[in-house]
Amino acid sequence: MDKETLTTIILDLAHQLGLDEHMIEIIVAMQNSRMGIYEFIGRQNGRILLKELTKDSIIECICPAGYQGKRPGELWFVRIFCRLYWIASIIAWCTQPLMYYLLPLKMPG
Repeated sequence: MDKETLTTIILDLAHQLGLDEHMIEIIVAMQNSRMGIYEFIGRQNGRILLKELTKDSIIECICPAGYQGKRPGELWFVRIFCRLYWIASIIAWCTQPLMYYLLPLKMPG
């Protein structure tokens, strides 16, 4: 049984609501994506480099909200969207990151 989500409801009503095809493509990309924790590696050629904590692959992406990262090692909780074909030069993009910093613990004494 498929789980019903907000995006599946919107997709079911998309044509009745008169949604633009590009908007429908974005909603489909959102439905096919998931949130994850990624390590900020740095930037290269104007793109952000993120590494998923459970895999060795590095994802090259942009952040439309404008955040570019401050220091390697930042942990980002983001949603990575795969390529949207009408924006062919962008491999992937991510939502505004929710930042996590691992700070060293100071032991008492």
